[in-house]
Amino acid sequence: MRPAEKASGGTVLVLVLVVVAILSVVAASEMFLMRSELGAQAAFQRGQQARAAAMSGIHRAISVLMTDRQNPQAWQDNPELFQAQLVTGEDEEQWFFTVYAENANDPGAVRYGLTDEAGKISINMATAEVLLALPGMTEERVDCLLDFCDGDSDARPNGAEQEYYDSLPSPYKINNGLLATLEELLLVKGFDGTVVFGEDANRNGTLEANEDDSDDSFPPDNRDGQLDLGLAALATAISYEPDTDIEGKPRININTADPNALQPQLEQAGLSEQTAEFISLARKNKATFTDPSQLLGMTLEVPDPKNPKRRMQISSGVDETNLHLVMDKLTCGATAV
Repeated sequence: MRPAEKASGGTVLVLVLVVVAILSVVAASEMFLMRSELGAQAAFQRGQQARAAAMSGIHRAISVLMTDRQNPQAWQDNPELFQAQLVTGEDEEQWFFTVYAENANDPGAVRYGLTDEAGKISINMATAEVLLALPGMTEERVDCLLDFCDGDSDARPNGAEQEYYDSLPSPYKINNGLLATLEELLLVKGFDGTVVFGEDANRNGTLEANEDDSDDSFPPDNRDGQLDLGLAALATAISYEPDTDIEGKPRININTADPNALQPQLEQAGLSEQTAEFISLARKNKATFTDPSQLLGMTLEVPDPKNPKRRMQISSGVDETNLHLVMDKLTCGATAV
């Protein structure tokens, strides 16, 4: 064979090897792409199944409230309806939902049920005085929150308007409107996870070891054996609700009720004698309220019933332990917000 023929045969062999290599790469790429597509499809399917299971929990909650709203035992802590409820699936893959919330009576465990947001203060509607009475709130945080939500560009003495947020490394627009969730507070100057969610770093509603070890590990905590939930325990972004209590009964309007008959009426509704007497005395002294949340930590100077020439300071007796009852039973107008 002549040298030219040998060279030609060698070239063909090289070309064949190159083509085979290219085809192998293409085939491998196609196989990888197919596997990626199958993986993505499986992930999407599982995501849809998870969403459907979660929606089943929401519909269960709605159903219970529609049929048994006036019975708190049915929805506050009811494992039979809200814990590990099977939605669908075979033995190898089953889908469940669980509806749970923090348990004030046992920080180390959750309760399986719902939380009545009507027993909390609306951060969208509360006055500066009420906001300042909430745990962790300072004058700076109150001003920054009000500036974040109002529609003007005039910063309060301790607040911050759009100009401040434009100066951040990653600027963003402020709301200039109502907040939809408590999480949006994290966008407001001066607020962080500790202020909004307290010691509940993983937000599972239970007291974990790292949430009760002082400064040994994150988050910061006071090692008191109790789970501090921060603002989330007392505040909500929900701003409208029917003007009835948890039992479906009309709330007591502390602005229009007869002051002379108000105290026994309030005590009958479950309020403490101190709170009932405070509201009654406030009304008899021409005080008016814009929202029941004003009673949180409120004090008032009134004439001493035993000596009208003297004045005495009285306290409402309302704190974070009984605020939910006050918010549930009382109203100040025709529409609760």
